Amino acid sequence: MKRFILLGVLMSVMTLGGCAGSGEVFQLRLHDVMHPSMEHAGGNLSVVVSDFSDQRPQTKHLGSHVCITGHITHFDLMDSNLGKGVSDAFVDFLQKSGFQVNNSGTSGAADVRITGKVTTFSANATGKFLRTNLEVETIMEFVIANVADGSTIRMTIGAGGTDDVTFFGPEDMETLMNEVLQEGFEELIEQTVVQGKTLRRKI
Repeated sequence: MKRFILLGVLMSVMTLGGCAGSGEVFQLRLHDVMHPSMEHAGGNLSVVVSDFSDQRPQTKHLGSHVCITGHITHFDLMDSNLGKGVSDAFVDFLQKSGFQVNNSGTSGAADVRITGKVTTFSANATGKFLRTNLEVETIMEFVIANVADGSTIRMTIGAGGTDDVTFFGPEDMETLMNEVLQEGFEELIEQTVVQGKTLRRKI
């Protein structure tokens, strides 16, 4: 009887922690639905954003889920294009912050041109007793070029976050990734200010 009870407890822990078969891969979506707190930061400044480049060290997966039972599953991006996913999220964030934004494929003049690269992006989950700990870490580099005077700003922004959930599912990791990206974008806006037709670093 004790053996059956122990098996039942183990199965319950695996279910609560979202455990799957070892080696399985979860395909995660990178959301681009931002909710910035600075709706008028852009001052209608026109911006062109190029697709970000993915400069992370070569890794096989975006991250992993280590279950309490020792099983390991992995996370990958659904379309495998991290740079475009991050730049799409950045465009959405800027638009909702009051900037007039186009992507790099749009013709026409712009006040500011922004390029970026992702040097760190990891998403990992660790199973604990009756909970799962989630952790996301990002580092992004931005180059902001002001057309009016030819000046350039270079900024490196790091953002990370953690969360604990009882019933873990891939959507929990997607939500945390989205929140961490927004935190990084907000830090960029907090460190800059619109001056005329340029974007400057705050002094």
